[in-house]
Amino acid sequence: MRQRGGPLSGGQSVPTVFALAIDPVGTGLVETLARPGGNLTGLSIQSSDLAGKRLDLLREVLPTLRTLGILANIGNLGSVREIDEVQAAAGANFTDLWRRAGDFVDKILRGTKPGDIPVEQPTKFELVINLTTAKALGLMIPESFLLRADEVFE
Repeated sequence: MRQRGGPLSGGQSVPTVFALAIDPVGTGLVETLARPGGNLTGLSIQSSDLAGKRLDLLREVLPTLRTLGILANIGNLGSVREIDEVQAAAGANFTDLWRRAGDFVDKILRGTKPGDIPVEQPTKFELVINLTTAKALGLMIPESFLLRADEVFE
């Protein structure tokens, strides 16, 4: 774990905006989401919080699933946290997060201290299904699952 104020926090004078932090408080990047402190702020993808949702979706598509293997870098605290939270399934809209990161940079360039800008969590999630890939994998996607999808590719 990195110390707060360490190399990833931008030192003492360089404002830094992160766009895809998995758990900025747990990994020590910021003090709290509401008041990050220092010269660091940004967006959290809360990936570990969504791991359970991903598993739920996978179980819905593969109801006979009994064993699941996860390959991850256990040296990465975010991966470890995500593995610990595998219970469901969903993912954040990364395009939206990158756009919002630009808004943070704009605020900083206008004089706001990074440590005064609350870390945001995603509010927009999308479920996208690729039926061609599902068919190639021999998966039958239930109609109820397809109806919840934001986008379905054929």
